[in-house]
Amino acid sequence: MNKEIKLHELPPDDPLRNTSLKDLDVRIRCRHTKATRDPRTWKIKNNTYNHLAATWQNNFDFVVL
Repeated sequence: MNKEIKLHELPPDDPLRNTSLKDLDVRIRCRHTKATRDPRTWKIKNNTYNHLAATWQNNFDFVVL
């Protein structure tokens, strides 16, 4: 079983945190509702995790599959 990788748990200089979301097999999980979505088709798809606004980083887990 693979351990899921959460981008917020990686060091800031990790390559995964500095890769556009559209280039990762990533899902976001809301920390409040636990709903999971694929953000690669959203407006934020061209952003890296490190460039997302604090509200994204504080309310969602970005999980690399």
